[in-house]
Amino acid sequence: MSDQAICESSLEFGFWDLELGIFFECGNLHHLQYNIMEAIIIIIGSEVLSGETLDTNSQFIGKLLNNTGIPVIKKITIPDDKAMITQALSEANDQAEIVIITGGLGPTNDDITKKTLAEYFNSKLVFNKEVFEHVKELFKNRFPQLTKLNEEQAMIPACATALRNRLGTAPGLLIEHLNKIVIALPGVPYETQNLMTEEVLPFLANKFNKFTLINKNIRTIGLGESLIANQLKDIEDNLPENIKLAYLPHLGQVKLRLTAYGRDHASVSKQLELITNSISEQLSNIIYGYDDEELQECMGRLLKNEKASLSIAESCTGGYISHLITSIPGCSDYFKGSVVSYANEIKINELGIDENILKQFGAVSQENAEAMAQGIRNRFNTDYALATTGIAGPDGGSAEKPVGTCWFAVASKNKTISKKIVFDRGRKQNIEFFSINALNLLRKMILEIE
Repeated sequence: MSDQAICESSLEFGFWDLELGIFFECGNLHHLQYNIMEAIIIIIGSEVLSGETLDTNSQFIGKLLNNTGIPVIKKITIPDDKAMITQALSEANDQAEIVIITGGLGPTNDDITKKTLAEYFNSKLVFNKEVFEHVKELFKNRFPQLTKLNEEQAMIPACATALRNRLGTAPGLLIEHLNKIVIALPGVPYETQNLMTEEVLPFLANKFNKFTLINKNIRTIGLGESLIANQLKDIEDNLPENIKLAYLPHLGQVKLRLTAYGRDHASVSKQLELITNSISEQLSNIIYGYDDEELQECMGRLLKNEKASLSIAESCTGGYISHLITSIPGCSDYFKGSVVSYANEIKINELGIDENILKQFGAVSQENAEAMAQGIRNRFNTDYALATTGIAGPDGGSAEKPVGTCWFAVASKNKTISKKIVFDRGRKQNIEFFSINALNLLRKMILEIE
């Protein structure tokens, strides 16, 4: 069928961009096999399905591949079962050019991935001298003699190429078959991550002449996704066909993810830059960062730029805000310290709160929150201070002050501002929500945003 005939026969469902080799259907991008390689991730492990082990491997692999220009179209999670591994492999090979498997490559009886791969590809396990020497090197200072199980790590499918796992004994496996690629990695997260960056990505980069795929994240706080979408309606309605916008909300924050495809990296980057600038102009007051920048990193950047210092007094958040601040390297440049003033006597004795404020207004009040912020700022002699007081739950609420009520305040030399929120999604989520809202109030004070 000619290109013109293909184009005409597709009009009912979408259209082909014959230069890019992309079919646009209902706003989604479908990649032609010879242009953009797609991947499927298979996670093998009964412990993952039971919830005993958290699957961080697919998150890491997916992000790494996507940023490299290889979109992941599906993730499959299965137990350590030969029939299910075989079925998942068949399904993945039918739907994608690249299949990446993690788990089941160890030396124990429940690790069956290696044997299943050998059978699936009509191959057999053979001894690999390089892998054996690597295993011996890893164990030489710990065990005088290798066990039979350790030696079996050097047995790999004859159809596979061993990928050097410098952090463990199980090698990665790379199999090329009928223009498809299957890569098997150990389930240990740090081994998977090392193999992906040092072995897998360089191989894929040399193997394929990929199209450019670029992601740009715009991080916002303080406005819900529907309200943001309403503000961006004109921009979103006029997005080029090769650029898509997704809304990813989480506890008071919304990450806007722009994904752009194209042939030329420079031109796609320029397109993305123009759209990012348009969105930034429209949402300027609620944007705190881009790409991977978290709110606590934003606060560190703002405080460093002002050469300003910060102290924190926490009640209901129990030190969580201090944890966020100190998770950033270099925070000692601006963070002096904090007090977790949970009990009233600590508020009085350590922060200098007037006992009458607590008697008249209560611990969960605007007056107490502002007094806590002023008290910690004076005690630690900082440019800014932040304070929280509230009811994280699940108990302790009342009709007047229900569970999920929080007052937070920010104080500087010249003024103190405060805000109340009521949000109840369970204790852990409440604490996180209180904390990011408190940090946002500090951001607004520093930037003089209403």
